[in-house]
Amino acid sequence: METMPQPSGSDERPFADRLAAALPELRAYASRLVRGIEREELVQEVAARALRSAESHDPRRPLAPWLRRTALRAWIDAHERGAREPASVPDPQVAVESDELRAVEMHEEVEHWLGRLAPAERDVLERFHRKGQSLREISAALEMPEGTIKSHLHRARRRLAALREVEDED
Repeated sequence: METMPQPSGSDERPFADRLAAALPELRAYASRLVRGIEREELVQEVAARALRSAESHDPRRPLAPWLRRTALRAWIDAHERGAREPASVPDPQVAVESDELRAVEMHEEVEHWLGRLAPAERDVLERFHRKGQSLREISAALEMPEGTIKSHLHRARRRLAALREVEDED
């Protein structure tokens, strides 16, 4: 059986090796979202998701942006459903109601943070991280240069991280 030639821009290393090489950059990005032990938990969650979904990554595309998108989604997911589970729950119905309440509260909190972004930044952030659109797709949809899209995305991430830090201080 003949193997297909790899595209010229692809990385031929096994996915796990490419993931291991990308971990320092992933940790740096995660540090902008969370601090301390939560950072390592986020990195571990992203690595686990990446390994489970390795086949969905196109080796012709850089791994780092894919991991950053996964990290932000994991961070939002954690905040929308509540970061911590109760240690023991005497009544399962209470736990379900508590989880639902926590998820609603976290969703409202994330929406509050997103609401504090400039409309263009929020739109770009949601298109990129929630809808999974590429920079090129966003650029075409919004009729803006890709550089402007990148700037909006960077500012939105930086602002969310700053809001998170202020929230942690309170």
